[in-house]
Amino acid sequence: MKIQFIAQQRLDSVKYRRVGPYQIEVNGELFDFSRMKAGDELIAPIAVKSSWFAHRVSVEDEQLCLSLFVPVVSGFNFDGVHPVDMTIDQNGMIEVPEFKEVDRDH
Repeated sequence: MKIQFIAQQRLDSVKYRRVGPYQIEVNGELFDFSRMKAGDELIAPIAVKSSWFAHRVSVEDEQLCLSLFVPVVSGFNFDGVHPVDMTIDQNGMIEVPEFKEVDRDH
């Protein structure tokens, strides 16, 4: 499972858990993409009904590829902050990256 984490300013929190190679839980809600095949693509939030999914969900090289939001505090400065790509091979809780503001003065 390939995940691109994207910082998003919001007040709620999130927990992600890989359940299988094509299944992920978001705050306890299961999203099962096991019917998808190579080349398939779903556009979020139209085809994936969750505000935690960004852009699209696809299958590439037999891997589920998705973009997920990570909440950051109000007033967060997004200048210089880039998405974080991770590959998750094991089932279990997914440790989301911690986004930090870029100090441009140093």
